[in-house]
Amino acid sequence: MFNAYDDVQLKLPKLASDNKKKWSYGSLVFSLFYFVPLFFTPDITKEQTVYMLLCYVAFLATHIFALNSGLKAFPILLLTAVVISSSFVSIGGYALYGYPLFILGYQYRLKQSVFFAAGIVVVAFLIHQLWWQYVWFVFIQFLFISLGLYAFGLMERKETLHQLAQIQSADEIKHLSSIAERERIGRDLHDIAGHALSSISLKAQVAAKMIEKQRYATAKDEVLALAELSQSLLSEIRKTVSNIKQLSLSDELEKLFEQLRANDIIVNKKINHQVLGKLSALQETQLSLIFKEAITNVLRHSNSSVVNISIELDDVTQMLLLVIENDGITHAKYQSSNGLNGIQERVANLGGELNIVVDSLFSLFIALPLNRDTL
Repeated sequence: MFNAYDDVQLKLPKLASDNKKKWSYGSLVFSLFYFVPLFFTPDITKEQTVYMLLCYVAFLATHIFALNSGLKAFPILLLTAVVISSSFVSIGGYALYGYPLFILGYQYRLKQSVFFAAGIVVVAFLIHQLWWQYVWFVFIQFLFISLGLYAFGLMERKETLHQLAQIQSADEIKHLSSIAERERIGRDLHDIAGHALSSISLKAQVAAKMIEKQRYATAKDEVLALAELSQSLLSEIRKTVSNIKQLSLSDELEKLFEQLRANDIIVNKKINHQVLGKLSALQETQLSLIFKEAITNVLRHSNSSVVNISIELDDVTQMLLLVIENDGITHAKYQSSNGLNGIQERVANLGGELNIVVDSLFSLFIALPLNRDTL
């Protein structure tokens, strides 16, 4: 019944991922209200207490399962079943109903989620009528709180989809800009090289004919003119290529961070953006490749859960200091062949130094002179 509905929805991040993780797990503090009846029900039996504890453990397990399952319906159904079971033994079970409703509001379209939410509320009402008729105020509180959490889930979904649409729009603009840039370069190269190459071809033919006629002096002049045309063309092409926009290191880092987050890896970053603005085009390009290689190693060759990135300037030495750390490669797993040789070469070409430390974290420490293009 509850499957993926459209491409936009498929891109919704899981509630257990990245910045949503804090709220998703932190909100479990409020689930402790489930145990409030224990302090106001003196005649509760040991069996009931044990059953309450088992239901709560099952709730935690199924809630975490649902947070990590995305659009799958079964985890939400399982969580709902556990919550309903908990409300049979204690009215405190009503404190847990908001959790599946929040997940439901976030994960699914409005029509499907309303249908499911209405079903949960009806079940809660029937349980109240059969077991807890004398505590209407608790049921009303449950109703307002649970529906409030459901509405919060709907708003969180709307905000997330809006952010995704903005990201997609920005990516499309970048893509169109790249296409326009390539077309511009293509036109420039065609305009510059087309005529020059035609002239070179004609002069080469003329030189060949002069050699056949043994008019070597004229042939030599044509060859010299040919060389001059070639040098001029090479210079013009270099000027055109130098105008190609360099990839922004900041943009490349954001793309890499998104890849890490998409793999449920927490990114801790400390980046001095003023320093990035002082980098030369060559340094930005090489550092982009260094970070790309390092992050690729993390994704391919480790089971990291956290990556720390730092880019700072040493005010005393005026050296650019970069740190890339992850918690997924131990000393036993470390292999120097995992792309690190390429990183070492790029750092050396920029006149820098690379140090690798393998301890509780796998760390790359890079020091570069701020304004130096070597290569």
